[in-house]
Amino acid sequence: MEDSRRYILLGNVRLRADVLRRYLKKSHYWLRYDSKIARMELWANHGHGGEVIFKAENVPFETAKRLANELGLENQDLDSWYKWNPVVTLKFDGSADAAELRRELLELGIPFHQYESKEGWEFSDGQGAYSPPMWTKDKVLEEIREIASRYKESLSTIP
Repeated sequence: MEDSRRYILLGNVRLRADVLRRYLKKSHYWLRYDSKIARMELWANHGHGGEVIFKAENVPFETAKRLANELGLENQDLDSWYKWNPVVTLKFDGSADAAELRRELLELGIPFHQYESKEGWEFSDGQGAYSPPMWTKDKVLEEIREIASRYKESLSTIP
């Protein structure tokens, strides 16, 4: 028999936060609670601006707090929680160098957007763009490894 304590009750919806957490991809998430109208909103930003995942009305604060905790979000202030992960971009031209950059991103668990390119490969960390001839594959691999090192703690969590 299934344990009903594993669910979070949101009105008529029973939510398994542990399952949702397992399938969320690495991104930037935040949960807001508005105590004036008892509304909870879960948002994500994966490089396309903030997008609402869902809103729930008439939710007690304790429910919002429990969901935030079970999703692994960190307390930001009294009524909001967040989780941030770096997200980078790779313009992929099919070359061996681009394939090696992609492989490194995958092996290190760094979330990334991949776009097809006919004009050569390019890597972007959100702060700058790195592409030949100014940047070699080996220099970009160093940058990728630095990102993995800098955000090791964040990248080791789910989501």
